[in-house]
Amino acid sequence: MTLSTEIRCCVSCSQLFASESPHCPRCATTLLPTPEGPVLFDGRYLVEKELGRGGAGRVLLARDVPLRRRVAIKLMVHDRPSSESVDAFYREASSLASTRSEHVAQVYSFGICTEGCFFAMEFIGGSSLAGVIDEHRRAGAFVPKHRAVSVLKQVAQGLAAVHATGVIHRDIKPSNIVIERDTGRAALVDFGIAIHRDELDHEDDVLHGTPAYMAPEQIIDAGGITPLADVYALGCTAFELLTNRIPFIAESVHMLLAKHVSEPAPSVSALRPELGFLDPIVQRAMAKEPSERYESAQAFAAALDHALFTMTREDLSQVPAPTQKRSLGGAAIRVLIVDDDPVFGVFASRAVKTALGIRPDSLSVTVMRSGIEALQLEGAMPNLVILDYHMPGLSGVEVLSVLRERAGGREMRVIVASGSAGPEALARFALLGVADFVKKPADYKVFVQRLREIGVANNWIAPVADEHA
Repeated sequence: MTLSTEIRCCVSCSQLFASESPHCPRCATTLLPTPEGPVLFDGRYLVEKELGRGGAGRVLLARDVPLRRRVAIKLMVHDRPSSESVDAFYREASSLASTRSEHVAQVYSFGICTEGCFFAMEFIGGSSLAGVIDEHRRAGAFVPKHRAVSVLKQVAQGLAAVHATGVIHRDIKPSNIVIERDTGRAALVDFGIAIHRDELDHEDDVLHGTPAYMAPEQIIDAGGITPLADVYALGCTAFELLTNRIPFIAESVHMLLAKHVSEPAPSVSALRPELGFLDPIVQRAMAKEPSERYESAQAFAAALDHALFTMTREDLSQVPAPTQKRSLGGAAIRVLIVDDDPVFGVFASRAVKTALGIRPDSLSVTVMRSGIEALQLEGAMPNLVILDYHMPGLSGVEVLSVLRERAGGREMRVIVASGSAGPEALARFALLGVADFVKKPADYKVFVQRLREIGVANNWIAPVADEHA
């Protein structure tokens, strides 16, 4: 519901009210004005800004006041919405709500306001996979193979959870995949044309999907598709992520669709010979006959997981292992500094201890001189990693790609410290969820302040009261 009167928030029950009264009508506690804006949905969502809009609706960033979390609100805007459009919008919301996977955006609520239907869903701050691929393409670089396969595996796992509810997405593509900032988690979004298997018998003859990623059966018979059409689309996405181009290129949409129907899938190794070992996986996912593809998205995820394990084992086997293994220790807050420059290692260690300012028995700071040594560490994963980009043996990107895949790896906060990292490096780390970069040589006070901010944001330390307040 959109309100024009002043919106106030109860300091006790956190409920929002459009009221001139200074007291909560529920509990009589004092109501405080909310400065963020006058737009309220469903009595609880306070809109902060618009994230985007299309022909049929808008996406808004809002705050769920009672639960104190950010959400994305998808709003369908129509002067006179048809029952079919409302039903389709509701199906999208229910499809997301019924899926349980960390790799699928979650829906919290569905409602109707004066502007139309809306649903509130998990806000995943980050970049679309399409944007990440485009950044690499412009920089003349490829997404690191380990990270690319990891992202594909996560999406396949999310897709398997979607299929388990009986839903077919029908529009798997890089722009519908988000890489979360800080964690690097990949998540599926936008179920605008998803359909339940029970509804296929009533499907019309209109093509639903994006031509560059559509399975042959999706083109030939829209009502005869199965979840394996999504497997095909993810195969096309895999090809693009690994090569920076879509699998089929044509002068018109009609010719593009014809290639999907009749032309054999291209091989990844034709563009990147070093990735020949991935050819069987991608080509099987893109097989023309559904029966020749992986039998499920979960099977596709398992194949990608095996490839990931094999790559990691082979990469690590090429670098001599250290003679003695070390542990991060069992402190409450564990910090890992990986840098081949011993001077920066001392600098960063001192900055961490100054910034966090907690008891030595509650803080463990470990400094490693190479990526391979960091990967040999035993024990619990670090809470914070300060990582160099250029290092002997394994680069910072390769090291972080492996760490992210380990249990607890997505919860790590990461700072990349480099004196020479350019746009290409920033794009590579963005795919790993890294948004914090420190330019060497770093200013000590600025570095300490940023470490403090990260410590407060992650509840490792309490915020310091403003001495001038």
